[in-house]
Amino acid sequence: SNPIKATEYRALARGPVRTAKELLRPQGVLIAAYLNPWGIARTLLVDAPSWFEDIANLEALQSRGEFAGARALPGFTECNWCNPDQAQKELQSAELTIVEERGPEGFANGSGEQLANIKKQNLALFEKIVAFGVQTSKLPQYRRSIDHYLVVARA
Repeated sequence: SNPIKATEYRALARGPVRTAKELLRPQGVLIAAYLNPWGIARTLLVDAPSWFEDIANLEALQSRGEFAGARALPGFTECNWCNPDQAQKELQSAELTIVEERGPEGFANGSGEQLANIKKQNLALFEKIVAFGVQTSKLPQYRRSIDHYLVVARA
């Protein structure tokens, strides 16, 4: 395999957004999904607390970042992310109009283990929690602070 340097990755990452815009004309809709470091930090407290030992990891969460190899998160060979503001700028630089933004995890971001236990113990309660999560995915206080940031954009 031929590893791609971080600067090359950033240049390549801009290409698919512009290509998507061309494929969407006229009035096509794009749903873009981004890993959001603002939510990832909270999830890491449960999934990989030792990741916080390296101050460089914490600094990288504050800016656009990517990790590969030993620095990647457990279970990943490579991690790339950008915060919601950076994601929106990327889409706008490709001349896409942002229609809506969502945080699919809603209020329950970072609570996977707890949700799995609730599902085992009380399926009806779990379904109510999921429904509330869908509702909160639309609220600004949740949609920008979750692991996965979704943006609907139009060409």
